[in-house]
Amino acid sequence: MSKPLTRFRIVWSARNAPARADFNPDFPLRGFVSCTCGTMLTAGWTKGRDRHYPYYFCYNRACTHYGRSIKRDALEGKFAVLMASVQPPAGVFRAARHMFEDAWNARIAASDTDAKAMQTTLLSADRQIQQLLDRVVETESSAVAKAYEERIDRLQAEKLAMAEKLQRVDTPKLNFESAVRTAMNFLENPMKLWGSERIEEKRLALRLVFAQHLEFDRETGFRTAHLSLPFRALAGISEPIFGPIQGLVGATGIEPVIPSV
Repeated sequence: MSKPLTRFRIVWSARNAPARADFNPDFPLRGFVSCTCGTMLTAGWTKGRDRHYPYYFCYNRACTHYGRSIKRDALEGKFAVLMASVQPPAGVFRAARHMFEDAWNARIAASDTDAKAMQTTLLSADRQIQQLLDRVVETESSAVAKAYEERIDRLQAEKLAMAEKLQRVDTPKLNFESAVRTAMNFLENPMKLWGSERIEEKRLALRLVFAQHLEFDRETGFRTAHLSLPFRALAGISEPIFGPIQGLVGATGIEPVIPSV
């Protein structure tokens, strides 16, 4: 069986789905899809009577499927069905887009508020330091002067720490549309990247959509697809509004309904 699955950013991890350095443009799923025995499927061309034929196959001699090839068109056809099912309906995507944009704007507003509060604190510390310096000059008591100086040192240290925090306040330099256009376009239509002629973009689509490698059963097709965080988020948005959507698998997972070979 397949293995289960602070600031606002539209990002996701490909940690569990590493790319291979030796992938072949003829077989984009090689090294990403495993056999039911857990071994990653390899692939190659088999010579027929008058032409060569592309196949995926398991090379684990201990596997019951060892020596049984899978036609490339059959495997990649099923995968295309799975990939297409991940694409969110327009209503889900619009709802998600509004939520992402609201979160983005809330982050900007919070950053601005934090920056203004820190600037106010810095001005207040400057005023206090100036007042204490005046008192140091006026007092005739060395003990009182020393206490003022110690207080000035603490305020200077607080000012320095506050100034460093102010520099770290991360206010986006771009608006929502400019900053996340590429990510949102991919979320809206992941099949577009998968349909690219470039093998690098196909592999990128795999790592962006799926949180783990896929497992393929020759009888039932692909097993539970564990999706990356953004697509799980889309599933969470979708379910209370539109009901469960095929392909958008949550943390517990469901088996995608895909025809067998």
